[in-house]
Amino acid sequence: KINCVIGVLRVRNFSTVMQVLQTKVMAFVNSVAEIVHGIVNECHGAANRNNGDTFLAIWRAEDRDKADVRKLADMAMLAFVKILAAVH
Repeated sequence: KINCVIGVLRVRNFSTVMQVLQTKVMAFVNSVAEIVHGIVNECHGAANRNNGDTFLAIWRAEDRDKADVRKLADMAMLAFVKILAAVH
């Protein structure tokens, strides 16, 4: 039984980004968070947590049939493709 789909997004070289941006690092993190939250919500998920360089997103699959769980997993994958495209 699948209860949820979990996605983890990590900003590579975050310590380098912090050193380069210094006082502007929070604006950068907030910009990335806005993208992540917006796209995850658009794809029927929930941005659950941000911990420095890592974002956690969840798509709840409780009380769904097998076909809906597959669609949910596809939406999670689509969300991460869209996020990757948006930040590059």
